[in-house]
Amino acid sequence: MGGASKTYPLRDHFQVLEDRGAKGTKSDPLISFFPCWATARSARFAGSRLESRRLAKDLPQPPSTPSTPAPMRFALPCFVALALVSCAGPRLDVDEVLTGGPTSEEDPSAFPRCADFDAQASRARAALRSDASDVTALVAASRALFLAADARVQRAVIDALDARPTATLGEVLSAEDSLSPDLRAEVEALTGEGLEQAERALELAPSDPTALLYRAIHTSLLAWSVGPTRALFEGLGSDCEAATFDALAADEAIEAAGPLRLRGRFLSKAPWPLGDAERAVAHLCRATELFPVRLNWLFLGDALHAHGDHAAAREAWQQAIDADSDPDSAPLGAYHRELARRRLAGGR
Repeated sequence: MGGASKTYPLRDHFQVLEDRGAKGTKSDPLISFFPCWATARSARFAGSRLESRRLAKDLPQPPSTPSTPAPMRFALPCFVALALVSCAGPRLDVDEVLTGGPTSEEDPSAFPRCADFDAQASRARAALRSDASDVTALVAASRALFLAADARVQRAVIDALDARPTATLGEVLSAEDSLSPDLRAEVEALTGEGLEQAERALELAPSDPTALLYRAIHTSLLAWSVGPTRALFEGLGSDCEAATFDALAADEAIEAAGPLRLRGRFLSKAPWPLGDAERAVAHLCRATELFPVRLNWLFLGDALHAHGDHAAAREAWQQAIDADSDPDSAPLGAYHRELARRRLAGGR
């Protein structure tokens, strides 16, 4: 595994987290440099322990430059943020997205059809018209919208890799970063409404662990859909950190360790200072310990590779191919197995 790499036996994962926590966390320069966006976007998560601690801390401010007046240091970021927001355009109508079908071609014999997920999402949304105060129905609609969005992403990634049969492992792992703006716009519309449904559920049941999980899932996928620049200026990085933390604090084990899996995925993919490869591996080791299912192994392999443990990553991806999917991720299980297979093929 390489002399400089660290491995994390399952029995040691809590010690890793405890050691990292004892050292303290690095301050977030996104809040230091852009307090107006980070604080405003994090307002809905202000009740979480993480955000309460972070927003209350005396965070260091960026060094001032004597030749640049203080107001000017914030005028330029404000101008850029306003320009980005104004260029973003209106969100697509969800009804049109669900009835228009996905942007990629489908082979129904190989994978679940995106159109089927769209139909399920339409039915779940229709059920809310009779009773919009039903927490169970709100969470079901949020989950259905996530499946419709994520199926688009997974299908598009496989289509992109089909067009590059000799893709390297690095290209396989980064394939989703080059997906089309049209597909991202569809995902933004679906996850935007899915996030709204989860937040409505939390207004009625603030501690509902499944609603907290889907709030975190949609926030994470929404951040991906709008791209890193908009996500930064809209404060979605801080939102993802707080939402994944809250979901994990509520119940780490629901949906086959969904909160652990999502928190580990966020920590493995997020840039500094939000990302943390060691904690990502620890969370995902814990997830596979509780539920050794396909998606947990797939994400653990990705986190191990990002941490430099390439041999262990390949072992985890093989486990993802061999393992069964849990009931909650089973609708997308064929995609997950194929993505694990492409990772192993790209590593040769």
